[in-house]
Amino acid sequence: MKKKYIKDYVATPEGNLEYRGKYFTSDISDEERKSAGMIQMVYGILCVMLLLVALCIPCQGNKTIYVVIPMELALVCLWTYLTGTLAFLKAGSRMEEKDYDKAYQNPIQALTVSILLYVFSFGGQIIGIVMNSKGQEKGDLYLSLIMFLVLVISIVVWNRQRKVMHLVKEEYKK
Repeated sequence: MKKKYIKDYVATPEGNLEYRGKYFTSDISDEERKSAGMIQMVYGILCVMLLLVALCIPCQGNKTIYVVIPMELALVCLWTYLTGTLAFLKAGSRMEEKDYDKAYQNPIQALTVSILLYVFSFGGQIIGIVMNSKGQEKGDLYLSLIMFLVLVISIVVWNRQRKVMHLVKEEYKK
């Protein structure tokens, strides 16, 4: 149990722990949850594959730290996003705060950070292309195209994820 949630549990006289924290309810049906979860999984796996391909492209952009480091950090964010998506698929219609954080908060936060990292990486790539406009390689253009594609797809998924989050409401505190 994480330290953050320790105050949500109270010891009973029998020695068991009883949850006394916030509950969240979701207005999403199981079918909608599976559909949204599968879209999230496909997005996450697609982005991981695109970023790995982008990192393997032999070009000048992959030799600069301000392009590569944000892409690598985005891979870590995508791992958090995918584990949160698995928690989202397993989540029920009523959940404790820790389950809500895992299934709803963690993925949207990881997605937000990864979008910022994509912007940094894409911006660095564009700056590199402009500064080195003499000997422009095809690889740099492919890398820019992949980063732009990942950025656009991420923004679309982020908007969709925000809509799903608004279907969850705090129920009560016991």
